Amino acid sequence: MRRSRHALISPSTHQQQDHPMKLFKLAGTIAVAAMLALGPVHAAEQGSLVMPSAGPMSMATLINSWLNPGIRALASCNWGASAPANGPSSLPLAYQCWADTTSNPVLFKRYDGYSWVVFGALDTTAHSWTPYRQGAPIVAVATSGSAADLTAGTLPAARLPNPSATTLGGTQSKACATSNWLNAISTSGVPGCAQPSFSDLLSSIACSQLAALTGDVSTTAGSCATAIGANKVLDTMLRQGGALSLIGRSANTTGNVADIQATAGSSCAFRESSNTIGCGTLATAAYAANSVTNAKLAQMANGSSKCRTTAGTGDPEDCTATQMRSLLLLVVGTNVEAWDADLDALAALSSNGMIARTGAGTAAARTFTAPAAGITIGNGDGVAGNPTLALANDLAALEGLTGTGLARRTGTDAWSVGTVVSQAEGGTGQVTAAAARQSSGLNVYGDSGTAHGDAAAALACTERMAYTNAAFTASRTWTLPAANCSGASFTIKIADMQGTVTGVNTLVIARAGSDTINGSGTSVTITAANGGYECSSDGTSKWSCLSMGAASGGGVSSVTCGTGLSGGVITTSGTCAIVGSPVLLNTVTGSGVASLSDTTSLTATYPAYELVVENVFAATNNVTLNLQVQVSGTFQTTGYLGANVATGSGTVITNATGAVQISQTATVQNTGNGLSGTIRIITPSNTTAPKAIYGQSTHTNGTFYVSNAFSGAYTGGNAAVTGFQVVASSGNLTGTIKVYGIP
Repeated sequence: MRRSRHALISPSTHQQQDHPMKLFKLAGTIAVAAMLALGPVHAAEQGSLVMPSAGPMSMATLINSWLNPGIRALASCNWGASAPANGPSSLPLAYQCWADTTSNPVLFKRYDGYSWVVFGALDTTAHSWTPYRQGAPIVAVATSGSAADLTAGTLPAARLPNPSATTLGGTQSKACATSNWLNAISTSGVPGCAQPSFSDLLSSIACSQLAALTGDVSTTAGSCATAIGANKVLDTMLRQGGALSLIGRSANTTGNVADIQATAGSSCAFRESSNTIGCGTLATAAYAANSVTNAKLAQMANGSSKCRTTAGTGDPEDCTATQMRSLLLLVVGTNVEAWDADLDALAALSSNGMIARTGAGTAAARTFTAPAAGITIGNGDGVAGNPTLALANDLAALEGLTGTGLARRTGTDAWSVGTVVSQAEGGTGQVTAAAARQSSGLNVYGDSGTAHGDAAAALACTERMAYTNAAFTASRTWTLPAANCSGASFTIKIADMQGTVTGVNTLVIARAGSDTINGSGTSVTITAANGGYECSSDGTSKWSCLSMGAASGGGVSSVTCGTGLSGGVITTSGTCAIVGSPVLLNTVTGSGVASLSDTTSLTATYPAYELVVENVFAATNNVTLNLQVQVSGTFQTTGYLGANVATGSGTVITNATGAVQISQTATVQNTGNGLSGTIRIITPSNTTAPKAIYGQSTHTNGTFYVSNAFSGAYTGGNAAVTGFQVVASSGNLTGTIKVYGIP
């Protein structure tokens, strides 16, 4: 693209480069001149709100006839006796303000998209303001049966009527004392309390109406049955017992209690024996298992345990720790190793392999692992024997070479030795650099040139310099090689070194096949002696040819400005600052489809791409529209960083990570006007940074229009973006997206 722009603006050789700042200044001058071309003068306080898009006009005209009237119109609410029509297409703007000065008071109105609605009146004589509600002034209401007349606030007590026997009214609050009840409300709204009398009860008290009794003898609420409470009968309330006796029943039968007597001085214990309770000695069976505690045993020496070291059967003895280890065959250094943290680590290993101490008291099993190629390892964990290492792949092939010289790879895991790498082996078959370039079809200017005489010629793909060596007797045509002949971009210089080309005996440089030259051309022509062209291929189908010397009788004679610069011709005394018009690459249209997508247009051809979204709506109502990019053949659903600022009845800011959100959340409709707007994707083919995405859109949410401004980037990696899709949060889509390349 840079060579193509030079071909349009350079009047001299390819070595001359115009400074980009000159082009930007000229572009700014032309743009301002176009904007200031002309513009009508409007009413003083209803000046146009639309700036002129054509020129020229002076700055004074722009300010006095357009900017100042427009600002005064905004500042004064577009006052006047007639409705303002100073928006786009001479129509009012939605929500535009108008001070209607037809009479006093002045009525202030808002345009709702269909009509002007009054929201207040300003009395310029009394200097007072009256708000409007539902098209009428808001006034005090003396008496009304409508609850809607009181929209806020608290009704004062003075405005409440007194109650009567048949009507509601205001009353005072009242808190009756304990055991009192509210028994009356006067016609003045005053409540009264009174103590109820026993006569207020309908009948006598039944057991079910009794309260609970508490104490030694109690009843439950609603019952006449009494009960003696637990622990209420005291010892003093029982009969006296005999000396050294218990009150109970000694026989294994049911009956009255009696004294169970103990004999004085007998140290007996009350126990059951032969189905009778009496006082006597305890048998062994009387002791429950595990009932004898350590405290009941004989005392032991510190650090000892119960065992028996004496031969034969006998009573337990107190044994020391040394005696216990000897008895259990656990003598340290003789029967067992002393404790060590490293031994614990080894014991904890559960997998086979080489043991590696990884730290104090830690160990791990390791295995020798071979790399992806070059070395093989046998028995890497050492379980079946010693590990063995051997060279493999390319390393084995290199090790197997026996000759001397230049080693070169001739295939997968294959190497040979020689002095020159042949073309079959991926080399050039040459010794010198110039010969290698010639053999590879990569000649450069300094290598060699090809002379052509007074005849037509087809230039070879390997030529890098073609020149005349004879005077032409007629116009001759030299045909360029195919732009894709070498599989990559390359440059050829064609020059009249004979110095005999004339305006009649010209040298025509023509394309091959359907290739294009300088955009859409088919040829360029040298029409003067010693002229020339430098032609560069894009490696596919395009040539960019820059004139050298007097290629066409003095170089570029004129430049025709394209779309966006109002046409016209700028001669070689100046430059034409063409930034570049958008180029339509694809139109994506769908009806009831899961997504609107393009996977072919985003390439390295343009530094930026613009998506023009036209009336896209969903099959499901109230959905969110999102943009997702394609990376490595897959549309990405994570890795985004961005925000959407939606402005309608208010402002809503939404952050998303699964896509770039291009609409307000859950508001795009399935009928009527869908979403329209523009989206820019910057340098999608760049692989060194995330891809920036920004744009703006508008759509209806069923009540009013929503304006969205959004920006973000795909931050899931720096790989090239090769496509995009617009999807809904649910349901299918219908609409059109046009894809433009931005030069």
